[in-house]
Amino acid sequence: MCEEKLDNTKEEENEEEKLTTKFFKDIKEANKEIEIIFRDGEKCKGSIEWFDRWNIMISLSDKKECLIYRHAIKGYSAC
Repeated sequence: MCEEKLDNTKEEENEEEKLTTKFFKDIKEANKEIEIIFRDGEKCKGSIEWFDRWNIMISLSDKKECLIYRHAIKGYSAC
């Protein structure tokens, strides 16, 4: 039973990862901006340069780039 519960948790994480990846991909392809809310409440807004499973690189409006660890993200939305 414990193994079954662990398998379900992994499936849920994989599904969440797929949805997040699709969202980031759609935002990047549409050249839209994204607003990221960090766990501490801070926010940043910019365009996605690239992303992988653990990181996302955002180009900010002042031409600076910001590398964000995805585990530091509390939420995000398209602008």
